[in-house]
Amino acid sequence: MKKKIIAGLVAICLSCLSLSGCAWMVLGVGVAGGYAISKDAIAGELDKDYDSIWTAAEKVSSIMGTVKNKDRTKGFIDADVDKARVSINIERLTPETLRLKVSARKYMMPNIALAQKIFVKINQEIE
Repeated sequence: MKKKIIAGLVAICLSCLSLSGCAWMVLGVGVAGGYAISKDAIAGELDKDYDSIWTAAEKVSSIMGTVKNKDRTKGFIDADVDKARVSINIERLTPETLRLKVSARKYMMPNIALAQKIFVKINQEIE
């Protein structure tokens, strides 16, 4: 019964945000900031070397939470941060450009704020 109430409240809150225009404002800020926001992930292209992005992602995820699984060769880190499951993926687009994608889900619902926070911290760590 508790889960149904929580799910209902979350659905109402998300509906209110989408109808009030706040979701569009968040989307606009994300695009202007150099990264894209989807339904459950933050992604951005970086012109840095793979090792620096991997090291920064590994450091930030271990500081903010508990790393559950990682594979440097495949470019993914799975971690638990603030009771949310976080996935960090690094994908090579061109020889010079890599895509960093961070997704976070808490109780099966997207947690864009946490994904954005982690993405920004990784980006700051690289610089």
